[in-house]
Amino acid sequence: SLLSGAQAAALSGRAFGAGTESEIASGQEQCAYPYADGVAMDIIVYEPSSVVSWSTLQSVLSNVGPVTPVSGVGDKAMFVGIELDVSTGQYLFAIEAAGGLGDDTGAIAIAKQLVGELASK
Repeated sequence: SLLSGAQAAALSGRAFGAGTESEIASGQEQCAYPYADGVAMDIIVYEPSSVVSWSTLQSVLSNVGPVTPVSGVGDKAMFVGIELDVSTGQYLFAIEAAGGLGDDTGAIAIAKQLVGELASK
């Protein structure tokens, strides 16, 4: 896992449990971090071998609602609804947080940590 539950909690100020990893498709790894109330934050990393591109993510998010560019995170980043998507080097990742993590410093702090972790892969 690129991020422990304790790191996610420290970066966001929310009480996350340990992440549970799974491969959801070829080149797509997901890690689910439960909150105390049973809601989870999901982080999905799209490897270079996945069929997902930045334009794929843009297309999906544009169907959700207005897309807001986010500066200072990875090579480029965008936020809509409850999802923050980031492009960094050869990787893409999505932070999906049904518990209202949203476009706040917690999501951005977690994203910046992931950018650093992916840079060393």
